Amino acid sequence: MWHEKRKDQRRPLDCLLEVEGEMQQGQIFQERAVLVNLSEGGAQFTSLYKERYHVGQTLQTSIFLPVHLREEA
Repeated sequence: MWHEKRKDQRRPLDCLLEVEGEMQQGQIFQERAVLVNLSEGGAQFTSLYKERYHVGQTLQTSIFLPVHLREEA
């Protein structure tokens, strides 16, 4: 059975996320991904390029909220 380890409540989302970062080999990358959920402590997103990511990596992100969520933000 799956058990949530995070202390912050997650908010489910389904919106476009632009991600920029640097791979361990030093190469800069940029991609569009899908934001799955968001919490005060972090975000979960899906990527077709999982090999680009590593623990402790700093990422720059831009979230493209759907119109119906912009008034809440």
